[in-house]
Amino acid sequence: MRMADADDLVAVDVFNAAQVTGEPVTVTLVRRVVDDLLTHPPECGCGRCEAAAIARVGDVWNIASSWQRAVAATKTTRSLLNRQRVGSEGFFPRFFGPV
Repeated sequence: MRMADADDLVAVDVFNAAQVTGEPVTVTLVRRVVDDLLTHPPECGCGRCEAAAIARVGDVWNIASSWQRAVAATKTTRSLLNRQRVGSEGFFPRFFGPV
């Protein structure tokens, strides 16, 4: 497995762990997820434990935290757009014609 692939694969687990717990992606979280993956038994065939042994903590943090920021920005943008749409004119803005 290539190191870049290992970084991406572990970053998915870190991102999901952060989403479930509601905490930000930190180096501590990355290390915790990597440590958990490294506890898999030797006969484990998931591939994620192999990736954890190869992955670089700093790169995993960089990837997962950028995903988390992108999701947060998307949620903020969608929230603002929804607030702009719903107003005195109803759901559709004025440029769609009379409601």
